[in-house]
Amino acid sequence: MTEAEGMNNPESRDPDNEAFWKYMHDIFSVTMEMVQDYAEEHDIDLTVGLTPEEIKKEEDIDKDTEQHPLVTAGTAYMNQVRGWFKTNESVFEKTAEQFISRLQMELPADNPECEWLNLHNAIEVLRWYFMFIAVKIRRAVHGLLDPLDLPEEDLKDIPSDADGSAKIALIGIDRSISAWAVILKSMPEQEKEILDFLVQLERLRRQTEKTFPQARSFIRPGFDEIK
Repeated sequence: MTEAEGMNNPESRDPDNEAFWKYMHDIFSVTMEMVQDYAEEHDIDLTVGLTPEEIKKEEDIDKDTEQHPLVTAGTAYMNQVRGWFKTNESVFEKTAEQFISRLQMELPADNPECEWLNLHNAIEVLRWYFMFIAVKIRRAVHGLLDPLDLPEEDLKDIPSDADGSAKIALIGIDRSISAWAVILKSMPEQEKEILDFLVQLERLRRQTEKTFPQARSFIRPGFDEIK
């Protein structure tokens, strides 16, 4: 569920409904990841109370996480899409004006309103997921490098946070690929840039599935049905 879907869902605004707490859990997870990123950027110590050995271990895991090929690829995609949005603000305005002109012409067999809605929705999907993918991949890799220190028999009954995060990243990648396809149809002049993004996402998808082979089958409580 995206943030917009959660806010527009009446059940997610009712504290007596399970959907409310699932929505709040998602917001909490994303917020804590933002706090971690903010602390790293501003040299804020979140390790108060840990032993020197534990701090050193966390620092090593964080360093290995940031250097992992999946994380660097997800971060590169995030930064490039952010730049693409900033660079093409005027292009979006021009495209909107073209749709308005077509709408005013009322040509037969032409449905610019539907096309514009599809384009608008596709852009919103990209805006939601381009950072989300990078955040979830980072969390998945961190979980892979820092597994729970429990006996193997106990781990069998605990859902893998790494696989769960990887699955969410894969969902974001899938939806972003579809969104880019819609944008390419409406903005063919952006073909080269969009195809570059599609190649990045396809590589990211394949490598994520290879690194987390159980991610696709991970069952998210309340979201995925067990068949």
